[in-house]
Formats: sequence, structure tokens, C-alpha cells
Amino acid sequence: MLISFLVTSLAPIIYEISNAIGALAAILRYGVHNSNGIVTIKEEIDWMNQYLTLQKIRLKNSFQSEISVEPGIEPARIHKMLLQPFVENAIIHGFEGAQRCGRRRKTPMKPRASRSIARKR
Repeated sequence: MLISFLVTSLAPIIYEISNAIGALAAILRYGVHNSNGIVTIKEEIDWMNQYLTLQKIRLKNSFQSEISVEPGIEPARIHKMLLQPFVENAIIHGFEGAQRCGRRRKTPMKPRASRSIARKR
């Protein structure tokens, strides 16, 4: 009876620990392998989902996340871990002081020839 109670009580905790370890392992493997490499947006999004899983566990599921990508953009290539600082800042500063569950949406888009970033002089 006691063992059944313990197994039932600890199962969710063990599941969460298992998810955290799996996400951390995936994050570390991705970061170490060819750390200055170029990856597809799909690979970066897959890694970002692991990163978000770990952050949700760390912050006790205080936020939800969704990554949506314009159709056809997944094969585009970018520098590895390019998106991570933006997502981390959104988590740290976007929910700072929040008392309720929050949601931020990020949507990578196809670059257009008319879009440019210029520095003011």
C-alpha cells in the first residue's frame, strides 16, 4: 500500500525530471556539435523547443509557448543559436513581475527583398 502510494505520488515528479534531463542533453549536444555552424530553421526550431521545455520546467510552467513558421521557410539556413537570445530575453523580460500565465508568440518570416535594416548616422 505504501509503495503504491509512493509510486503514484512520485510518478509526475520522475516524469518531469526525465523531461528536464532529456531536454538538457539535447541542448548540450546541439550546442557543442559544430558550435559555429549553419543550420536549417527547422533544426533551430527543434532545438528551441527543447530550450523552451527546460525553461518551462525551471519556471514551473508559468508560461506557454508556440513557434509557428511560415510555410516553406524551414529549409532556410541561419547561424546556429541565432534565435536563442531573443527567446531568452522574451522569457526573462516579457514575464518579469507577471503573476499569471503569459504567452508570447514568435513567428519567423521569409525575408523579402524590400526589407532592410539600416543604421542611422
